[in-house]
Amino acid sequence: MLLGNIRKYHEMLSETDYMMPLWMPFASMILALASVVPLAVLTALYPDLSEVPEAVLGAVAILVVMLIAAMVVSIYVYYKLIARRNQHFKRARLLYTSVADLLEKMGSARALSIRSIIREMEVEEQEKSAVLWIALIVLIGIVVFYVYHFLNRDFNKHSARERRLLEEVKRGLEELGVVATFMPEELYVVPRRSTIVYIVLSLVTVGIFSLYWIYTLTKDPNEHFKSHRDIERLLISSLERAVEEKFPPGGER
Repeated sequence: MLLGNIRKYHEMLSETDYMMPLWMPFASMILALASVVPLAVLTALYPDLSEVPEAVLGAVAILVVMLIAAMVVSIYVYYKLIARRNQHFKRARLLYTSVADLLEKMGSARALSIRSIIREMEVEEQEKSAVLWIALIVLIGIVVFYVYHFLNRDFNKHSARERRLLEEVKRGLEELGVVATFMPEELYVVPRRSTIVYIVLSLVTVGIFSLYWIYTLTKDPNEHFKSHRDIERLLISSLERAVEEKFPPGGER
């Protein structure tokens, strides 16, 4: 049963660990530029809207639709960046809780240290409302810097905790006489990036550096999720061997 739960939480990663295409955050910017610049030119050419030729009105309508699409895409990107944080953190806690339960049942003392790290996760990785933070970004644009801050900070701390968890799981399996095939150091730990430095660079470069910042917020979790998939498969394989040796012939499934 416990092993079955672990497999179930592993299978959930296709839903929770969203691999965002690296181009997606920039799609809204491209659409916005492609619409705002021509609209600004047309406004300069035709200050009086009543004088705008009918042929040009059609182009204006298309540009307005593009601008709205840019806003929608931008909201979607922010929503997914925050939502995948929440979903991955929750799934990881469920997965490691089941792993701790299984190791405890097999008699490993490492289950206690694993549960201690999970409690850290429960306290420090609480869910953040994507809808609330998007609303704050719309109302108070500068709030976006704090969203960037907690996305990087939370993934950095979470991935470091996960590596510690995997190290404890590996030691627990070794205590049970099972050689773990997964390597905790292969889990991608999201780098900690200085929010203050990144804000200053973004302001000094008139927003250009923020493009790189957004890129890291997309890429880093993607890399973490990618390494997660490989390690989880090896983790489950190692646990299956431990169960077969501890509970032959059927084991605890």
